Amino acid sequence: MLRGKAVLMDCYDKKSPVRRFIRSFVQDGKAYIEGHTGGNGDISPGRHVNAMLDVPAGSDELAAGAEVQVIYI
Repeated sequence: MLRGKAVLMDCYDKKSPVRRFIRSFVQDGKAYIEGHTGGNGDISPGRHVNAMLDVPAGSDELAAGAEVQVIYI
């Protein structure tokens, strides 16, 4: 599994009481959150992602410009 860091270009306005994996597109060290409105089982938006943001349990909202951990897929 290839991991890395990137700068979040969008804000994520949810607290994360549990560990979360958020679909994203990472390019040139910048992470963009996949903005779909489907549920957890909706896989069609996944065709435009190349990474997952790894958000640790107990995290507050993530502001644009924050450094985030990514797992490339």
